[in-house]
Parts: sequence; structure tokens; C-alpha cells
Amino acid sequence: ESMANIDELMAAARSLRREQERQANILEQRHSQKTAVQVAENKYQRLMIQLKELRAASQNMSVEKLMLKLEEEYKSTQYLVEEKLPKNWPLRRNVAITYRSSTRTSNDGG
Repeated sequence: ESMANIDELMAAARSLRREQERQANILEQRHSQKTAVQVAENKYQRLMIQLKELRAASQNMSVEKLMLKLEEEYKSTQYLVEEKLPKNWPLRRNVAITYRSSTRTSNDGG
């Protein structure tokens, strides 16, 4: 009879342990989900603020201001592409050649 009681107690202990583990997993999932919801809400708030700022900025911009801004962006991009980058190409090319030759030398004799 005492063996039957021990077996019952062991089964009850195993069942209790499984239930506690399941409950711990549920609590962990709940915490993870709360954290994910908080992150999503924070992101939503940031995006809403950004949207309001963009809408306000666009309302204050006339077509002429937008065109001026686009022209400025175009000119700066044009400067980079046509003047600044071509000036840096020879230097970058020399650096690349030097790097390649140094890696070949270190691989051959290293």
C-alpha cells in the first residue's frame, strides 16, 4: 500500500512539475508579447510624429520652394558625380593597386 502511495505521489509531483513548467513558459511568452507590443507602440508613435512633421512641412512648402529644394539636391549630386568623384578616382585607383600588390606579395611570400 505504501508503494502505491509513493507511485501516486511521484505521479502527482511529475504532473505538478510539468504544470509549473507550462505556466512558466506561458508567463515568459506573455512577457515577450508585452515587450513586442510596447516596441510596436513606440515605433507607431515615432512614425505618427514623423508623419505629422512631414505633413506640416509639406503644407508650408509652396511649389516654388519644392522646386528650389530639388534644384539644390540636383546641383549637389551633379557636383559629386561630375567633379568630386572624378578627382578622387586616381587616388582611389592607386590605393586599390597598392592594396592588391601588397596582398599578392604577402600571399606569395607570407
